[in-house]
Amino acid sequence: MNRLSKRQQAIVLLCEKHKTTIDVGCDHGYIGAELLKSGKTEFLTATDISKKSLLKAQKLFEKENLKNTKTVCANGLDFENSLAEQVIIAGMGGTNIIDILKNYQHRDKVLCFILQPMKEVALLRKYLCENNLFIEKDIVVCDKKKFYHILAVKQGKQELKSINIHFGAYLSTQSEDFYLWLKDKERKIKKIVATIPKDNEKLQVFQNCLKEIKEIKQKKKNTA
Repeated sequence: MNRLSKRQQAIVLLCEKHKTTIDVGCDHGYIGAELLKSGKTEFLTATDISKKSLLKAQKLFEKENLKNTKTVCANGLDFENSLAEQVIIAGMGGTNIIDILKNYQHRDKVLCFILQPMKEVALLRKYLCENNLFIEKDIVVCDKKKFYHILAVKQGKQELKSINIHFGAYLSTQSEDFYLWLKDKERKIKKIVATIPKDNEKLQVFQNCLKEIKEIKQKKKNTA
């Protein structure tokens, strides 16, 4: 996995071993290629809305003699034969991921989703909980000074508190990268709170977030 970024490696590690996998927004195809070579999937469908990106993935699969592949130029999962045991949706906004899941006709049949939103992760967690999708793993990865949330999701009901919707489904088992992200998040929110007008309706939301961050840090301190 040397050619993969830390973010891509984390996605591969969260993937399970399944017969069929769809990689939505596959870009260069590196994640899919690694899943095939490592035996984590037997057949890969790589999709992208960009024909240029899809061609790069296709050339990679041909170069590395990965025959159990199919490339599809499509918007999300809107194409024929889009059923797979495992689906990866990475590198796009949380709202875009939600739209893809809403329009996916086979959503209730997928055994495992790996989701990596670039933003709006809280909105995505809320949607998952409201639509019978269970967050099994919820991690943060710091890659080249940028933070990425990656979720492993399965079928099933789940209720999350506000603090878990905002910061992660499993706060007691987070890595050092998570606490680096939390520190950066706290700094940004404090900066906003210091400049926002007191009559701004969003002020309370930011103040509540700071309280939740304080709670997370205190729990870490108590278990250290």
